[in-house]
Amino acid sequence: MFKIKSHGFKLLLIFFLLPNLNYALEKAKVIKVYDGDTIKVILNKKIEKVRLIGIDCPERDEVGFWQALNFTKRLTLHKKVLIEYDEEKRDKYGRLLVYLFLEDGRFVNEEILKEGHGKFILIQPNGKYRERLKIAEITAKQNKKGIWKKIK
Repeated sequence: MFKIKSHGFKLLLIFFLLPNLNYALEKAKVIKVYDGDTIKVILNKKIEKVRLIGIDCPERDEVGFWQALNFTKRLTLHKKVLIEYDEEKRDKYGRLLVYLFLEDGRFVNEEILKEGHGKFILIQPNGKYRERLKIAEITAKQNKKGIWKKIK
C-alpha cells in the first residue's frame, strides 16, 4: 500500500471528481468570514469579498445567524479553497459570486444547505448547480436540521 503525498495529485483528482466542471477553478485562501454566505479571500494576491452562489443564510438579526456564521467559519476559515464562477462574476456590490470547494472536494455552498444553515436561492443567470443545491436544502428540511428544526 502506498500513500499519496503530492498535493498536486490530490488537486488533480478533485478536478476529475467534481461534476459538471466546465469552468477553470482558481485557488484562494479564506481570511475572514462575515456571515454564513459571505467571506473574504486572498485570490491572485488580491483581497476579495466573496458571496456564495445559491444560498441565503440568516442575517445578524435573524434566528440561525450565529450557527450559520460559526459553521462557515469552521468549514472555511484559514483554509485553501477552490473557486468556481458561473455566468455572472460579480454582484451589484462588487463581490465575487462563487461556488466554493475545499481541497478535499467538499462543495461548501452545498454543505451549508445540507446542514440547514441557509435557504436555496436562485438568482439568474447563476444556476449551474441549482438542482444539487435545491436537493441539499430539501435534505436539511426532511432531517429538520438548522433553521428547519422547528418547521412542521
